[in-house]
Amino acid sequence: MLYTTRLAFPEDEAAIIEVEVAASALFLTAGFPPLTGPLDHLSPATVQQGVRESRLWVAENGANKVIGFALAGTVDDNAHLFEIDVHPDHGRQGIGRRLIHQVEAWARAQQHAMLTLTTFCTVPWNGPFYRRLGFHDLTTTQMGMDLSAMLRTEIAENTVDWMRCAMGKRL
Repeated sequence: MLYTTRLAFPEDEAAIIEVEVAASALFLTAGFPPLTGPLDHLSPATVQQGVRESRLWVAENGANKVIGFALAGTVDDNAHLFEIDVHPDHGRQGIGRRLIHQVEAWARAQQHAMLTLTTFCTVPWNGPFYRRLGFHDLTTTQMGMDLSAMLRTEIAENTVDWMRCAMGKRL
């Protein structure tokens, strides 16, 4: 099937939220408890801001239906991947990889030297996936103050007992 990526439009908001909800259901079907705290769903305001600031991309199938998205920004003067989701019906097709390449291109254009993210280190479609794409685990001494604080908040407010980590990739 043909997939394309592009910057998100305001009218994509409902589809982005739908993709995020469907993707988060993967955790439940794999036997993980529901996510809570800052790891819960994106707010409509966050989606709208990402669209306005041209740092939210979507992937579409051949029928122009949004089936994935990536939201980026800046943390500690590095590009940061805040969220990426692909609808489970379209998983394992390289869509997440394509979205990450979009974020990397944006980060390079913004002259960032590194792309960072926080994730569940051991969940197969999280940490191991990013490592295959060239990301590496960051130690606390390799993290900036804001990324370190973000990770601490995610760990403290997350009610599930999964290991969180910060990762980075030189651009």
